Amino acid sequence: LSVLTHLWDNALSYGQAAAHFNIRNSGIFAQWIRLYREGGLDALQPRRKGRHRSMSAPITKPSEDQEQIPLSQEALLKELNHLR
Repeated sequence: LSVLTHLWDNALSYGQAAAHFNIRNSGIFAQWIRLYREGGLDALQPRRKGRHRSMSAPITKPSEDQEQIPLSQEALLKELNHLR
């Protein structure tokens, strides 16, 4: 917003504003102006890149088979050795 305000207040061309703010692509100003006019300040906020998640994974309760049963240290060591 401050870049656009400076551009408008000083009646700068896109090239002049790009040089002043050290922005390589002077064509971005046209996009920023369009976004600002269509959606206000919120439209200029950066957006996350990538695909949107369509649905979150369903939350499931563990079944009786999956429930954690407290095991003794000896049983845990035995299971660890078996898994290795």
